[in-house]
Amino acid sequence: MAVVAAARAERKQYESEVAARSTRLKSIGSAAAADPVLMCRRALAECLYPHSARRTSESEGAYKPVGSELATNLYYVHPSSALRQVTPKWIVYGEVVYTTKPFMRTCSTVEYEWIQPLLPRLENANIALLSGRPANSRFDESTGQVRDSAAEQKAKAETDEIKRKKREAEVADAKRRYAERKKLKENTSDSNSSAAAGAAGAAAMQMSER
Repeated sequence: MAVVAAARAERKQYESEVAARSTRLKSIGSAAAADPVLMCRRALAECLYPHSARRTSESEGAYKPVGSELATNLYYVHPSSALRQVTPKWIVYGEVVYTTKPFMRTCSTVEYEWIQPLLPRLENANIALLSGRPANSRFDESTGQVRDSAAEQKAKAETDEIKRKKREAEVADAKRRYAERKKLKENTSDSNSSAAAGAAGAAAMQMSER
């Protein structure tokens, strides 16, 4: 019974999603009758909403991408884009290339209300899984490169182990040298004591002979 209930709940969710999309497509279709370009822009917004960005006042021509791990980075419209001089408030982009700055290419201007219902999905998105990179990887905003956290942790653990063994070897070597110095000092002291005792015995014998 639990399986049947779960299947029904999932079907109801799919039906609701289909109904919502149908309503949205009808509204797009009515607007497209008057403006086909608008339909294309809305279609791009629907498809590329994970690559949406908002203009920011932090730097001229800079955009802040919407999403989890990229939210602190700033992107710029590529110099070859027609939007370079327009700088609309919201855009979607096809890709980012890293040269002197992170530049967005294949950009299109969109309206916020087109993507606003879709943005909450990004909060729970698994960026690593969607991009096909290792689950423990992380995105380095300074270089635009993906780094494998698991590999980095393994390398760090190996480095720490090498340092630990080196430190233990240094401590063991210091203890060995200390023991050698102590033994040498004891041997020297014993030798001096024996020599002093021999000299005293010899002196006593000379005095007794006299």
